Amino acid sequence: MARRSRVVEAMLPWEKGVVDKGYVGLDKAIIPIKGRWHTLPRWAQIWNSAINSVRVDVERVINVVKTWDALRVPWRHDRALHPRLFNICSNFANVKLKFDPIRNYANAWLL
Repeated sequence: MARRSRVVEAMLPWEKGVVDKGYVGLDKAIIPIKGRWHTLPRWAQIWNSAINSVRVDVERVINVVKTWDALRVPWRHDRALHPRLFNICSNFANVKLKFDPIRNYANAWLL
């Protein structure tokens, strides 16, 4: 999806995205290390914990955006209108998150 949406092309040269293990090989990505938790070395467990603590917040924000029925039901309008609808839902999500944040503190891994 990241490749098709061209979000990677829109990123600034120094930016990287926090993604899941499905994006191995993507240059602009910070990826968890594959393997079962108990078989990973301690440094890899710490690395994966840091990445997953950021990813869980992203997933929660995506869930907030999806709360509007317009994004859950089949789209019956002109496809050209879909980006506009998504922007509207995203802006509503931003307002909601400003007044009702997912976290009341900064993620320590991002400081």
